Amino acid sequence: MTKTFSRLLLPILSGASVLAAAGAAPAFAPASAPRTAVITVHAGQPLGPVNPLIFGHNLEAADSRGIFEPASKPMSMNAGRTQRGQGFWDPQTRSSVPAVLEQMGKIKLGMLRYPGGCLAHNYNWKQTVGPLAQRPDWQFGLDEYIQVCRDLKAEPMITVTDYALPAAELPRHAAELVEYLNAPATPEHPWAMKRAAWGHPNPYGVKWFELGNESDHGNHDVVPGRRYSPDDYAAYAVATAAAMRAVDPSIKLGLVAVPGHESDQPWNHVVFKKVGPVADYVSIHLYGPPLDEGFPIDQNIQVAMTYAARTAACMDRFHQAVKTACGRDLPLAVTEYNTGYNHNWRFTFLAGLADAEILRLCLDPRNRIATANYWHILNDFWGIVNTGYTDRVVTRTAPVAFFETWARYCGDTVVESTVQAPLLTTPAVGGWGASSGTQALPRRVLPGTLDLGAFILKEFETPGVFATVSGKDGLMINFNQCGQPIYPNFAVVHRPATVPLSQAMLLKFSFEAKFTPAPGNTARGVMGLGLCDLRGWDATKSAIAVPGAQEARDWQSYEGYFETRPDCPGVTLVARLENPSGKLSGTMEYRNLKLQFFLPPSFPAFPGVTALATLSKDGKKLFLVVFNQDFQAPMTTRIRLDGFKTAGGSYVELYQKEVAETAYFTGTPGAVTVTDGAVVHTLSPHSMTAFEFTAAP
Repeated sequence: MTKTFSRLLLPILSGASVLAAAGAAPAFAPASAPRTAVITVHAGQPLGPVNPLIFGHNLEAADSRGIFEPASKPMSMNAGRTQRGQGFWDPQTRSSVPAVLEQMGKIKLGMLRYPGGCLAHNYNWKQTVGPLAQRPDWQFGLDEYIQVCRDLKAEPMITVTDYALPAAELPRHAAELVEYLNAPATPEHPWAMKRAAWGHPNPYGVKWFELGNESDHGNHDVVPGRRYSPDDYAAYAVATAAAMRAVDPSIKLGLVAVPGHESDQPWNHVVFKKVGPVADYVSIHLYGPPLDEGFPIDQNIQVAMTYAARTAACMDRFHQAVKTACGRDLPLAVTEYNTGYNHNWRFTFLAGLADAEILRLCLDPRNRIATANYWHILNDFWGIVNTGYTDRVVTRTAPVAFFETWARYCGDTVVESTVQAPLLTTPAVGGWGASSGTQALPRRVLPGTLDLGAFILKEFETPGVFATVSGKDGLMINFNQCGQPIYPNFAVVHRPATVPLSQAMLLKFSFEAKFTPAPGNTARGVMGLGLCDLRGWDATKSAIAVPGAQEARDWQSYEGYFETRPDCPGVTLVARLENPSGKLSGTMEYRNLKLQFFLPPSFPAFPGVTALATLSKDGKKLFLVVFNQDFQAPMTTRIRLDGFKTAGGSYVELYQKEVAETAYFTGTPGAVTVTDGAVVHTLSPHSMTAFEFTAAP
């Protein structure tokens, strides 16, 4: 899908060709001045089938030690995940929890991804199968997961571990997983024979596998610590894909991109080129928009309203990057998506509205989205449904209403719809660029660099580490049998007085690096530099790492971008040694350290109304889901139904004046009358409205 921006034609977005009305609307229109839009549904123009895998979710059910909790904690701390499948499974009855199945039926859960994001780094599937007495820590394992998927009528997706074993052992480990799941129980398939002996004689026929999860960031604090370079990951993925397909050629395998909206990453260039030819899809993770408690409410709303248009452009960039790198396009699997880094916002009405727009984009066949998996649905830190690990649903939060509404108001075939609506503009919010004009602009550097000041070496005073300043903006770190991770701060850069404290800063950090191992050194570790909020990681959870310097045997250039929190008083420069395996000896050199201000990328004005239309299999029901992306003004909208005769229909409107509301709600229902093939309806600001029309006899 090619996007050409002009004042007359905007991109096709999720089944809606969006035509600009005369003149772009101002950024903040008064609510008392409704604008107008026209939606035309072309019921006789199918775009493709509705993909049930778009209604996917995630299940965390593995070992979190060394990833989210200290590795020293007992395995019993994972009981909610590995005994109860995060609440999907009752270990006493050895069955799925009925109340959970009922709730998941309301959202038409179509795919369940397992064992859960970063927990895949720790996941050895062989520990999760076999007689229960032999796996006391894994009462919910691989077979129980498959049973839950069957009870849900959901497609399984399994994330194959990228770090649980030495890299050389992983291809065979993954191939034996496919054998256990999909091969017939015959002597040439010993793991399938074990499956049958343990009570599961028939192959499961699992099709979807993902080769790792966010593999670029390593395995956290798991011991031994490891972190793939792009070439390392490509070698792992190609070898693992070949081994798995030798067992079952029909499976679908996904390569892993760097999480985020930017396709233009060095990791991606290498991986798309080397793994793209053997992959069936590309797994991407989309977290945003960056809702923040430090922003005024109206700024959070406007950021959320621009998110869909920016994500549509992101999907295009990924497709183009894949095609350029490996010579063919691949479908995208959005295996994780949610709003941004501020956790408290994720349970709000506004987060639900933003995520509902992502579903609209993913349902459009022209965006070529293979699966979409929300992170995540049930219990623990992220779950928008909570059972308290009981046999009933205790609470639901506001985003659940959007998933339930999409499930009720979605047919079997996506049909064409066109939208004529005003274009909306928004100013920049911190590091979130403006939306205005007719074209996108990339990040732009501002003149000059920030003074890094004198380097402070006090925090390098630790056994096995010695640091010296080398020339201007240079640093040399000598490691002598260093066996522990280090994160010493060595420079402080305060917020310039010319930058208001309420404004997020976008900083580019660049440097050159070279590592010389000591003679006889066999230890490894992940090395690089980073930036951290001056108030510290524990206080702000705001930082970036620019890793990979340990691979440079000659001078290589590195860079990273850091968007600070709006109230950030400044940053520290941090040297990093992570996940050392053994006693590391050698010399790490850095030079030409630079810190620059950047303007964030800017985007075109975005459509005030978006829509997606679907038709039931028998053609008797037409569904239309419409979003008013103007966060202050209602939108009086004329809906024309072309090729579908009806006298009227019903709707439900999802709108909350207080967008930070987290309580579950059911929306406001109503009825509409169709006259001469059209209906006029006023859409509330920042709202989603779902219509259902029944064909006339």
